Amino acid sequence: VIPAELHAFQRALKIDAKKNRIHSDAGIFYPATVFSEIMQRDVSVILGCIGEASQANAAAMTMLVIKDFDPAMIILVGIAAGMRDKMKIGDVVVPREIADLSVSVATKGEKRPRPQVKPRMFAVKQMVAGFVLDQPNFHDQCEKTFGPPVVPEGKEKAFAAHVAFKPSVSDSTVASADMLLRDPDAFLELMDTHEGIRAAEMEAGGFVKACETGARPRLWLVVRGISDFGDELKDDCFHRLAASAAAVWTTCFLKDGLDFGSAPSSAAIVPPTPPPTAPVAPPPAATGPATIAFITSQFEKMAAAATGDRKKDLEEIRQAWRGGRDRNALTRVRELKARPDWDAVAPTVKAEYLRFEASLVLALERDAEGAKRLAHAAAQLDPQGNVETLEALVAYHENRTASAALPLLQNPRTIEGWNLRLALLAETQRWSEVLAETEQPPSNFMPNAETRRLRALALVFSDRLPEARTEIDGASTEQPDWFGVRYAAAIVDYYESLSPAVIAHVHKGWPDPIDLGFVRRDPAAVAALRRAETSFTKLLEAGGLDESTRRILEGWRLAALANDAERQTVAQQYCGDLVKAHPQHPIALTWANARGYPVDVNAGIEALFAALFP
Repeated sequence: VIPAELHAFQRALKIDAKKNRIHSDAGIFYPATVFSEIMQRDVSVILGCIGEASQANAAAMTMLVIKDFDPAMIILVGIAAGMRDKMKIGDVVVPREIADLSVSVATKGEKRPRPQVKPRMFAVKQMVAGFVLDQPNFHDQCEKTFGPPVVPEGKEKAFAAHVAFKPSVSDSTVASADMLLRDPDAFLELMDTHEGIRAAEMEAGGFVKACETGARPRLWLVVRGISDFGDELKDDCFHRLAASAAAVWTTCFLKDGLDFGSAPSSAAIVPPTPPPTAPVAPPPAATGPATIAFITSQFEKMAAAATGDRKKDLEEIRQAWRGGRDRNALTRVRELKARPDWDAVAPTVKAEYLRFEASLVLALERDAEGAKRLAHAAAQLDPQGNVETLEALVAYHENRTASAALPLLQNPRTIEGWNLRLALLAETQRWSEVLAETEQPPSNFMPNAETRRLRALALVFSDRLPEARTEIDGASTEQPDWFGVRYAAAIVDYYESLSPAVIAHVHKGWPDPIDLGFVRRDPAAVAALRRAETSFTKLLEAGGLDESTRRILEGWRLAALANDAERQTVAQQYCGDLVKAHPQHPIALTWANARGYPVDVNAGIEALFAALFP
């Protein structure tokens, strides 16, 4: 994070920072190679520096590293405050879990942190458990990296009691929050939130969130050297000692503990220019080594550029789909797969395309068999890729019931899988279960805008409208353009226009007619109703809507118009247009009958009767 930590790792890895550096969108990085004794091959390492403490800075830098280098594993290395008499300055902590204290709860005038505990991933637990540290070598390398220990005159007693030049290593819990400790009682307060806490810092919470976010979570590890106790002994002179110990332990782990045989991805930590995925034609016999190297390097650059470009393209298509169910999403995916540079794209990115294409095939073409073929092709490219959400979606579309898909998401491994589970529970009207799960999310997931959207709907349908407003506002702030978030916000607006006395008794899956006497007429309610109508109108402009979703959205817009005392003429006209275009429109027929609109409903009723009783 800070210069002392960066320089310690450069010394530990013997990096010449002036000569050996690369530039990317994220800044300056330092490449190195470490020989893995377990895997018996070189592993590429990229060293970078966040530059400033805080969870937000750590999360932002981590996401940039993932974008630019696509690493298999990310390690956060540096210093931390430790608990006096439990640890010494210079000791190393490799936490078994991170207690993220960035979220607080205010109750009865008191604000207390609500820890979100993030344990190490299973593959990393195995690596660390199997790693046997060579203690004499570790201590020898610490001294070489830090230099000969020097004890200031007059501080011999304090150093003997509290400073370790031959560091010990522990796996205690580390607390993470945007708070600099300068209070000797602070650790006692931290222990009240989690009794295993023995160290505290300001980055790991954001770092872990970034590593675990996205379609392909990254393995992570945190290594901290103790530089102070958060009290009067705090002194920047110990930064170099603590950073050196953490850097040396990490270097030892890379050499003797790293084992991607047990990781979700079989790839090593990949260099910034991935190897080509298509075979390179053998050069003529007369071509020299320099020419061969040049040709290979140019192909690798092309492969890296193609991979980076396709990742950006995929994210743009995903955002367009989330924003408006854009039917062009499927066409764009297929066009990008047909580009000449597709063969040079990294297999894991190709697999991401295929999995996303499969989900679009299900949503737009209702082709379960086609989706399964795409999923199989993705699995061949990326055998360790997570397919739980895709498998559940295929099961849902094949059987047309949520009950067929829910068993596949009993213990979801990703935030996307958990959100799909919540959506399936919502579809079966199991709102109490949605609320129960979102009130206590899995420790390894950070709720996102989709989670908050589903919770907001559960709160609406559980007659807890004020809480639903708070939840959907949070989702809208995070992802204002997502179709689902805008849809849920419009539903909350609609119910805010109704009298509280009637909300508990109306159907909430779709807008059934209510007496105008139960529609509020105060300015705030009228504004909410018109805001809802505007939102439903804009949502209907999306190009990728299936017929069922379109009919329901039309029904919501009709309800918003019909409940507006000043727009009755518009409501009647819109209802008539809906029935004329779709004689069996169930919501329009219901509202026409309830409000006595001059609409010919007989043809629609006869058509519905014929469909129900052929």
